[in-house]
Amino acid sequence: MSLITCADHNQQAIPAVKTQPYSMVMPTTDFKTENTGKAIIQKPNPDQLADLKRRFDEAAKQQPEIYELRRRLLSLGGVELVTPPNTDEYVVFFNESGRIKGGPIKCIPMSSSEAQKNIVTIWNARMHNVFSLVGIGIGYALSDDGLWRQHFWGERRRGILETTTKREKYFGCTLRAGGAFAFAYLYSH
Repeated sequence: MSLITCADHNQQAIPAVKTQPYSMVMPTTDFKTENTGKAIIQKPNPDQLADLKRRFDEAAKQQPEIYELRRRLLSLGGVELVTPPNTDEYVVFFNESGRIKGGPIKCIPMSSSEAQKNIVTIWNARMHNVFSLVGIGIGYALSDDGLWRQHFWGERRRGILETTTKREKYFGCTLRAGGAFAFAYLYSH
């Protein structure tokens, strides 16, 4: 398995996973100037929260470190962590080096639920300079439904480049320079 390092914690290496190539769409939207009205967001009901908690407990049996990540995320807001479908190899890494990310959010609507593929597509197309990207953000994002989900985004010189839906908060690490190129290469081959 290949390893890459994160700029937020240079001594730690994290494993990379391969996915298939994909295509890119490039319309842009700036959330600061968009005036489309606010969508009505439905918060999870008690049955849905119970199901998320059950899934979390099952995941924690395989990966106890996720308890600490959940504690950290919920201390920042939200009602629950949606555990990824597979073990998240980065949980220990996020527990040690994860940071809340901020700044203005610029959105480039691409494939929904494909944040990882979207940001890798931008990076591989060498468009990181066009959007002032300094790295690839990996971690979790808080959606307006109150749930933390695994997420990937672009780290800009000032702020975040979002390729799916604007999130309330972003938490994780930034892969810079060689780490971002290695991550993008490994996820696209």
